Amino acid sequence: MKLTSTPQDGDLPSLNSLFTASAGLRCGIAAALLALLWLGIHWAVALP
Repeated sequence: MKLTSTPQDGDLPSLNSLFTASAGLRCGIAAALLALLWLGIHWAVALP
């Protein structure tokens, strides 16, 4: 008998890993969009 407060090891770890992967993907997409926005502003400012 485990005394730890973890629920059943059935579908929760897979759901948790899926959520973290989706959150990481979302964070990466947001970082890429911010980088593209910064590059676009930098390019527009550098125009003569």
